[in-house]
Amino acid sequence: MGLILSLDNSIHSFNRAGFVGLLDEYTGAAAGYSLRRLSYNTTDVVRVRRSSDNAEADFTADEITDGTMLNWVNADVVQYTSDFTSTENLFESNGIGAAAQSVAGVNNAYKFTLSGGNTTHLCGILGLQAGVGYTVSFDYYIPSTNGKVDGIRVRNLVANTGFNVLDSWQSETVTTTSSPSNDLFFQALDGTAVTIDADGDVFYLKNIVVTQTTADGHVTTWYDQAGSNDATQSTAANQPKIVDAGVLVEENGKPAIDFGTISENKCLTVNTSPITNNFVTIVHNIIYKSNKNQVLLALSNSNYIIITATDAGKLKYVNSNDDMISTTNVGSFQLSTIDINDGKLYTNNLEEDNVTTASGATSRYVIGNYTGTSGNELEGYVSEIVTWQTAQTSNRVGIETNINNHYNIYP
Repeated sequence: MGLILSLDNSIHSFNRAGFVGLLDEYTGAAAGYSLRRLSYNTTDVVRVRRSSDNAEADFTADEITDGTMLNWVNADVVQYTSDFTSTENLFESNGIGAAAQSVAGVNNAYKFTLSGGNTTHLCGILGLQAGVGYTVSFDYYIPSTNGKVDGIRVRNLVANTGFNVLDSWQSETVTTTSSPSNDLFFQALDGTAVTIDADGDVFYLKNIVVTQTTADGHVTTWYDQAGSNDATQSTAANQPKIVDAGVLVEENGKPAIDFGTISENKCLTVNTSPITNNFVTIVHNIIYKSNKNQVLLALSNSNYIIITATDAGKLKYVNSNDDMISTTNVGSFQLSTIDINDGKLYTNNLEEDNVTTASGATSRYVIGNYTGTSGNELEGYVSEIVTWQTAQTSNRVGIETNINNHYNIYP
């Protein structure tokens, strides 16, 4: 890497290998979080946990856009395989299950015997993930000697599907791309009726395999491309998403991080030594909430960027000296720039507010709420956050142009 002096007398770095990122061209960043590559020495940009088995892996910016990350998140994961050789572990309602049963030349089957009178009768598997894809395969047998039961219905996890072949073992497979429930049931049928008074009637199951085919991808670490101040979240319930039900989260055609709803408290936290932040750029789409302030980025106990409920969804920089507030409402894909050193706030390259003095000292970062545990939670999407320690007033237009060239936010 070398240095060059530009026409505006600012110093920029360049990479002899050819790639020049935002942080190479405009040096002095305190932290850089993005799903694109910001520097020639950037490797991984994000660490992801997939919901199907809680495995974690790191990914580069290219691996996010070329499908590598999505394929990893959506890898097939078997969630349940039956074994009825000696015991059975199915949920049962108005019926009694028994393992290690033999019928029609097949051993080690599961037998479900109806009980409870005129009601619905079912067995199944509880506690799977709703909203994602599944493949369910199984064998079933229904004897014609039943008084009423002449079919079974697979329901809840997948769309209601009935099967009614009698007196022979049948192998079936059902699929769904978006499960409406987290439970899978096998329910007794009389024709199409599910309310049956048929105590003692039976059906058999064997070789049940439930495979999850899509998943959510949760962000556990958003790597700092400017240094080592990585933004992390170790609590699974509070991790924002980069893949939602098997689909890459995008804003304006570019990867983004989904911070969920204000009730979910999704956030990423950085514990770092005090750094003076003089310039901040954020690419975001925040959903306005009239009943709650939402912290987009907390820089310290008294310095934070917030979307205010009382100001009809304006973005506001709050600090110990003078606050700055936008005139543009949130709720669309935007680039917000806070020039703390110069006391000015910009939305999509347009100046919207200025003050005489502003401050930006920090002892931590929190992306998505105020404290890192709860308080003024965020609802919306964030694609990039970069903060600079050094003044960037003379470089603002160049920085914003670099960002807009990638995200295509404004004309």
